[in-house]
Amino acid sequence: MRHRLRGHLFQGRYKAILVKSEAETYFRNVSDYIHLNPARADLIEPGKKLSDFPWSSFPALIGIPRKRPAGLAAERVVCGREHK
Repeated sequence: MRHRLRGHLFQGRYKAILVKSEAETYFRNVSDYIHLNPARADLIEPGKKLSDFPWSSFPALIGIPRKRPAGLAAERVVCGREHK
């Protein structure tokens, strides 16, 4: 290996599992896990907030709507429903 990196992140195949929007409870649990994981894993630097964590979509969720990436369904994640 070029950088001699090993471990779960660097081995095996990528696997994506579809989370259906109709499964409200499961969708909420997955969303909470994804967005709160940096705090739960103690990855936030002392004196910083979860919204300062650069490797998460959480800052975009709570940030200025016009600056959000087009594919980020913030209304679905924050409000629990599709924006229509």
